[in-house]
Amino acid sequence: MALIIYEIMDKSSTNLFGNLDGLDDKSCKSLTDALLRNNLKGFDYLEFRASLRALASLKMESSQVFQSAFATASVIGLTKEHLVSSAEHYKSVLQKEKNSFDIALQNQVNQHVVARNNEILALDQQINLFKQQIAELESKIIKNEALIKSKNEQIIESDSKINATKQNFEITLHAINSEIDRDIDAINLYL
Repeated sequence: MALIIYEIMDKSSTNLFGNLDGLDDKSCKSLTDALLRNNLKGFDYLEFRASLRALASLKMESSQVFQSAFATASVIGLTKEHLVSSAEHYKSVLQKEKNSFDIALQNQVNQHVVARNNEILALDQQINLFKQQIAELESKIIKNEALIKSKNEQIIESDSKINATKQNFEITLHAINSEIDRDIDAINLYL
């Protein structure tokens, strides 16, 4: 029986827990390998579990499988108390694996999720700054366009005043020159 048990444990650590279809193979292997690395000396829960797997192929009732495996193991000194305490030991091994996994997972989250979220936040801030700068530039453009319109209106008004002043000056000049010309004609005529 012991030889069969060790063969089952050596062939595949995932064989200890039977058909684990649908579960992640990598996780199953990692967890069962951790159990085997922390295997206590002597016959304990892991060897008992391997016995259950070996007997399961005999198509016996579940209660018979457990009783047969325990009867065989009790011959070499396994007690129910030791069986349960060693099972608790392996549960604590699995908890340590979970703790290590959680730390590694958090590192992955930090590296791949949190860091990228921070990049997104920085890009959002930059976009908001650009939008603010665009709004400021659009406001300046509107002010400058209004200033250009005002300056154009001032140019038209000034040009109109200048042309009116020029026209008035030229009319006045022409009138005065005409008056002087008449006076010169009169001087030449009468004097």
